[in-house]
Amino acid sequence: MIRESEEYTVISEYIRRNWTKTLRQPILKTEKEDILLPSPFVSPCMDGKPFVDIYYWDTYFINLMLNNLGEHDYAKGNLEDIAYLIGRFGYMPNYTKADGFLRSQPPLFSKGVAEYVSIKNDREFMKRMLPFMEKEYNFWQTERITPIGLNRYGWNADDAVLETFARNIGHRLHLSMEDCTAERGGQLFAEAESGWDFSPRFGLHCADFCPIDLNCILYETENILADFCAKCGEAEKSQQYSEAAKQRKSRIQLYMRGEDGLYYDYNFKEGKCTNIRSSAAFLPYQSGISADAKGCERLFHALDASYGMNVCEERKNSGRFQWDAPNMWPPMVYFADDALRKTGLQAESRVLRKKFTATVEKTFARYGRLYEKYNTQTGSIGADCEYLTPEMLGWTAGVYLTLKSQALEK
Repeated sequence: MIRESEEYTVISEYIRRNWTKTLRQPILKTEKEDILLPSPFVSPCMDGKPFVDIYYWDTYFINLMLNNLGEHDYAKGNLEDIAYLIGRFGYMPNYTKADGFLRSQPPLFSKGVAEYVSIKNDREFMKRMLPFMEKEYNFWQTERITPIGLNRYGWNADDAVLETFARNIGHRLHLSMEDCTAERGGQLFAEAESGWDFSPRFGLHCADFCPIDLNCILYETENILADFCAKCGEAEKSQQYSEAAKQRKSRIQLYMRGEDGLYYDYNFKEGKCTNIRSSAAFLPYQSGISADAKGCERLFHALDASYGMNVCEERKNSGRFQWDAPNMWPPMVYFADDALRKTGLQAESRVLRKKFTATVEKTFARYGRLYEKYNTQTGSIGADCEYLTPEMLGWTAGVYLTLKSQALEK
């Protein structure tokens, strides 16, 4: 039972009126050809804004919005489009324009399928999606694997593309032209694949790291694949995926748990963890790798701020990158809240939900819009570290509706 607040009513009606303005026809016009998708897709932004293509990990949170609105057929259509692109390219592109085809993003496809199947109890859809889920998993296990058996982000581009990318991004990051080489471009391409472009987590050397969030997502993927294979009568495959998940969990505990008991990105080339505390470290608790409530609570307090949750712990030099304090990013708020609830930290979950939804509501009351990210120091639009913060439904709408619904439940 939900008791609606006035703010929730206003914003949910705004989302309901406007989400169809993010609905796109199932034709991708690329430089080489037009690609016909199985279904119309939903983009992060409305017309006239910067993000109007299919963006991979955004789509998981867009589907939260659609499922909250009862628009399950469109959520299913988004998943069918991703499956089609995985079938065609072997992986899901970052986004469906230009160099977006040359990298992927956090692989949330299997998680999205599992949640849709749970909502609709659609076993036929589960069976139909399973081969695409396995194909994507195989891409990550062959193209993005490291010598220690954990995964990293990377690229599928040649040196010319990488150097051009470095030069195009260099001004955004205040890099010298001498530093805009193909080697630097590869590192930046990998960080773009992480979805955290750009952050202090990797020191602009993302390809040298096993990111904690990526490996937790793949751990959850392995468990989903094990479950789906068992339900489809493929017992041997199910056991193989279960064993892969056990091995990944052991490696995460071995390499990515710091001396303080919290989780960090691991530099496999230097053989050590970073010292940057980030909201990515909520994913071991969210995915079931750890049930350590004390560790999860310590991470919460390290990132807690006046108007929400910093995406990375605030430091003296914070603010160069957009995926850093003082910015709060809705997708990481979603994972953090899930982690807090799963480790029994209900009071902390309520604090996080209240601060996030209040900041969204305060900003909406002033500007009449939802935004890509928010500022935890001002309680308003996110800090413009690399580009102007755009208006966005996308993941902000999906996370707001989900967390506000939880907050209003009795």
